[in-house]
Amino acid sequence: MMMPLAALFLSSQMVVAVADGPPNLKFEPGCRHLAQLDLTIDPSYKNCVQEEKSARTQLSREWAKFSAADRTRCVAETNMTPGVAPSYVEVLECLNMARDVENTAGTNRKR
Repeated sequence: MMMPLAALFLSSQMVVAVADGPPNLKFEPGCRHLAQLDLTIDPSYKNCVQEEKSARTQLSREWAKFSAADRTRCVAETNMTPGVAPSYVEVLECLNMARDVENTAGTNRKR
């Protein structure tokens, strides 16, 4: 039986996500798109690229601290939306939120 295209896409991302380090994301198209929007945040391409590179550096340092399941899920989620560029900032935020939820759940169990 052939694997559905969506399942194949997601499974290919999962292989990348559990690797020794963060995936290689092509975030530049997303930064170009943001630079064209009129937002209240700094929409400059240069600022966006700097934030993405900073997030990638932080992910590189902290990657092993996150669970493999969370890494897989967060990378898959940032690659899910067609036409939207993936983002290291989104992956990092997703992983930090997952860790916060786990920490909160652990604290609540101790009470």
